[in-house]
Amino acid sequence: MQRPAPFFAQGILHRGAGLADEVTRDDVTEYAAKIAYKLEQSPDHARVLEIARPCRPFPMWAAVLLHLWIRREVGLPGRRGH
Repeated sequence: MQRPAPFFAQGILHRGAGLADEVTRDDVTEYAAKIAYKLEQSPDHARVLEIARPCRPFPMWAAVLLHLWIRREVGLPGRRGH
């Protein structure tokens, strides 16, 4: 399992560059999308972008909310209680 650091590093880049209409490419975002959308397997980045399309023009902020939800309510992959 990848640590959450890539999301934060990419998030800083996205925020600093004003890329609110983008989504980070990391394991936690893919995992959160899998759980939230009840997918059988983790989506690739193209599928994450497709899922994020209705959130335009701010899908990056939707990803932030997914991260908050997955960390508080479900837990990160490999750290879940079940």
